[in-house]
Amino acid sequence: MKDTVYLKEVLKVVKQNKWVIVSSTLITLVIGVAIAFFLITPTYQATSQILINQTNKDKESVIQTAEVQANLQLVNTYRVLISSPRILEKVVKQEKKPITIEALSKKIDVKSEQDSQIINLYVKDSDPATAARLVNEITKVSKEMLPQLMQVDNIQVVSTADNPSELEIVSFQPPLILFVSFVIGLLIGLMITVLRYFLDTTIRDERDIEEALHLPLFGAVSVITEKEMRTKH
Repeated sequence: MKDTVYLKEVLKVVKQNKWVIVSSTLITLVIGVAIAFFLITPTYQATSQILINQTNKDKESVIQTAEVQANLQLVNTYRVLISSPRILEKVVKQEKKPITIEALSKKIDVKSEQDSQIINLYVKDSDPATAARLVNEITKVSKEMLPQLMQVDNIQVVSTADNPSELEIVSFQPPLILFVSFVIGLLIGLMITVLRYFLDTTIRDERDIEEALHLPLFGAVSVITEKEMRTKH
């Protein structure tokens, strides 16, 4: 019974402060929209793929498992070389926009799938055209320079970033930002409601009197309006 009474009281307090909760939620949502669409710059990711393999000199023989394993073990070396200053320096020289090797190295990421000779190149930038141009240039330079550095004679470009307008946005998530803003606003509204409830010392009913004075209540005098007094007389 007590739980039911307290639950009704909680719902009553929330209902009384509904505009506080709604207002705080709307304010944080507006702030979230401003952050998501005006303050945060979206980051685009361009991707390309290259296949690195050592051609078997004896065309009539079948590539042995050991040779494939050796190529797989060298993939990590190729990954490091692709993101090395040796290759990035040439990319920087050919790039239209001024950029340093250090800045470019922070934009790129080179990965390979397990047990695969395909290397994935990723470049992130706020401009999709720049991201696509950089990843394609790195791919081109890598294809030219890796044979010289590692004496590998079979490098194929599997895919390039041909459509900058279709690039994936990787660091811009408006739905998540708006959801977090909604939750924060709701929590702030509830916190204000709770504070107002505990800081309010107004006596509203008999139970408030008992709790304030710690004394039992034996009776209550009701308020009689003038209209009621005239009716009785």
